[in-house]
Amino acid sequence: MLVVESGNRQTPRRNLMTNKKLGGTIRILTLYGALSAFAAMAPARDARVGTCVTTDSMSVVFAAGTPRTEIDRVMNNVRRIERSRRTSANSLDYQAIGRWTLTMFGNTGSIGTSARFGYSFVPDGTFVPDTGLGEGPSQLFGTFTSQFGTQALWQQKFRQMFDGWSNISGIVYTQVPDDGAPLHFFPGQVGGRGDLRIACISLTEPFVLAYNFFPNVGDMVINADFNWAAPAQDYRFLRNVLGHEHGPTRVERRVEIVVAAM
Repeated sequence: MLVVESGNRQTPRRNLMTNKKLGGTIRILTLYGALSAFAAMAPARDARVGTCVTTDSMSVVFAAGTPRTEIDRVMNNVRRIERSRRTSANSLDYQAIGRWTLTMFGNTGSIGTSARFGYSFVPDGTFVPDTGLGEGPSQLFGTFTSQFGTQALWQQKFRQMFDGWSNISGIVYTQVPDDGAPLHFFPGQVGGRGDLRIACISLTEPFVLAYNFFPNVGDMVINADFNWAAPAQDYRFLRNVLGHEHGPTRVERRVEIVVAAM
């Protein structure tokens, strides 16, 4: 598997597991290109997934057709709140950070070795702090079970997403319980919560589909105001958004896209 690490130009190819440069270059693609490359999980694009923007700490994905002026307005607010919490003056358009160092299962080891993560669905009522996109109690179970009809069905689609990343990365994912501690401030803990915590609230920005933090925080927040149960192509819309948003949390460096050799 090959990774484009950052930027908007042709970039040397690297092997994700060894971080060694490979011959040739690959050109960074759009989000659509990233999603279709990621999945082999389904053959066609979903027209409702659009632009992804990153900050120093998180990735935000917008619905297709969102005006550039709206994207800029939303991200200016997100970065304003991020700056208010920053301890460093450094600000980049990509994440040149190390891999996950510690999960609930222990040290992740060196580059090239597999890591194990716990993921958890936060119980309804878990507090989601404001990141510039709204705050409030999570309504994941209520929203998704209402849309899908059964809890088992929507959780299976999340499992499919994690299995997809596992197949191309060697990372092991285990579903664990969640104790409902507030998001973003409590790391994964055996008997407490996962490293990758999934929540759902009505975001204040109607164009934003979801956002996700970078290592060593893996929290994902999904916008409750979208229909995630669209069944076309085995719920491709949901799986595309989940797969894309989870990507930045788990790799050795900030991955912009995953592509096949060109």
